[in-house]
Amino acid sequence: DCTTKENCTTCSTTSNECDVCEIEYFPEEERCASCKDYKKQCELCSQTENKCKTCKENHYPSGDGCALCTSKHCSSCDSTTGVSSSCQTGYYLTNNECSECTNAITNCAACSLDGSTCSKCKSTYFLASSKTCTACSSKPNCAICSQTSTKCTKCNKGEYSKNNKCVK
Repeated sequence: DCTTKENCTTCSTTSNECDVCEIEYFPEEERCASCKDYKKQCELCSQTENKCKTCKENHYPSGDGCALCTSKHCSSCDSTTGVSSSCQTGYYLTNNECSECTNAITNCAACSLDGSTCSKCKSTYFLASSKTCTACSSKPNCAICSQTSTKCTKCNKGEYSKNNKCVK
């Protein structure tokens, strides 16, 4: 009896087979099979066929499975061509490729999609403006500074913070 089949939601009106399975499963040889067992990069499977509808980061639906986007460090891409449409944190989109934020703004760790502004600098730098990361070393004896101001959050070894300055 089809109604007792695990993960089956709709039975065929003409046979004892399952037509529609629960989310993450597809009909296969009189049962509902797990899509993720067959398609490792699949995020969401079709409920009616052995096909992936949504893929994990840096992949797109292709054929019945998932294919790798054309650019490394891509977070999403066009569902038919694989060309990048957005990048992972720390990268920006330029000429359909993902490039490190530091290529657009020196010492930038996170930037806008087009690389025109920086939102976070590398740990030994602070954001002086949306387009400039300034070294913490511009503050004497400072190892790590706040991302949003010139305040030193960690002094060099053997130094301690006093009145927002690192001293011995």
